[in-house]
Amino acid sequence: MDTCEIAKDVISRLRENVAALQSAIRRRRKGDSVLESSVSDYIQLRRKTRKDARKLVAQLKQQMGNHNYKLPAADQGDDDEQFSAVIRVMREVNAASSCVLQALLSFVATPVFRREKKQSKWGIASKLVMTRKVAAVGCEVNEIQAADVALLVGEGEKKQFGTNELESVERCFKEIEDGLEGVFRRLIKSRASLLNILSQ
Repeated sequence: MDTCEIAKDVISRLRENVAALQSAIRRRRKGDSVLESSVSDYIQLRRKTRKDARKLVAQLKQQMGNHNYKLPAADQGDDDEQFSAVIRVMREVNAASSCVLQALLSFVATPVFRREKKQSKWGIASKLVMTRKVAAVGCEVNEIQAADVALLVGEGEKKQFGTNELESVERCFKEIEDGLEGVFRRLIKSRASLLNILSQ
């Protein structure tokens, strides 16, 4: 549950940052330092989020791989079949929730495209083209990576400076945020049910 709540907060921060960046793009003027600052803030947050998400994924994997990690179990002498069934279901819920969270966090933890000091915007664009070619044979370029490249390649005079990609990313973050909220509520219900059973 804690990991789910942290993941939800991470996604919320990203979505708010994307919304602020979109607002800066709509209001921008030529040579606008606010836009440059907003893009820089977004890329910085992406890097921090990637690092945090990878840590959370590692923690989840460790929990699932740790044979000593168990939900509260019945006393050794307890043969209550109903109680054992509840424990089994709770373990399954825990495993399923962990898998969902790992998938969502892995999506957020995609590498951040960045421009090297001597790299032109077309060098970055060619990176994306190559990545898309790789995607055609099995890997996937997600909306977050496409937005990274659009922001780095985009030219100040272009009205559609990364706008479409950012809208797509914001929609993704909103869907993920809503999904995590649903998972979080179900986990709370499951925990309450288990505590209720244990107290009887």
